Amino acid sequence: MVVRKFFQGVDALTNSMVYLLLAVMVLNTTVSVFFRYILGNAISWSEEVSRYLMIWMGFFGMSLATRDREHVGVTFVINALPPVPRRILRYLSDLLVIGFLLLLIVLSVSQIIGSQGETTAALEIPMAIPLSSVTVGGLLMFLQAIRRTARMIRDDLKPRQD
Repeated sequence: MVVRKFFQGVDALTNSMVYLLLAVMVLNTTVSVFFRYILGNAISWSEEVSRYLMIWMGFFGMSLATRDREHVGVTFVINALPPVPRRILRYLSDLLVIGFLLLLIVLSVSQIIGSQGETTAALEIPMAIPLSSVTVGGLLMFLQAIRRTARMIRDDLKPRQD
């Protein structure tokens, strides 16, 4: 029950962040276009804001795609297999994804640590802020991959009613 509530919270936060980031990105772009073409005075930092918002939004969205197993894959090969090999390949695939995400998290943290003292070009905020999108996104995808794999195990352990 606690785990279910935790993941409901993660899902609600992730969905909200995607909507919020998209709204801010649209607002930023609209204001930028207005300033550039109506007032004739471009905002120097608007492109950088949009870029970092897009990156953050992408990582939040990838987390939702991981949850729903919606990432691009070659499913026609797996679907052509009998049930047992199909299940084995799905477990192997999930283990590879989990391993990759752990590596991504570790390497992204080291990237953040290595960026100490660096700032972005236009906003002049610490580079750790945009770089942390990889860590946060990787952690969210990792949690969703663990959740997805746990569900698959639970479903496989349920007695079959034929």
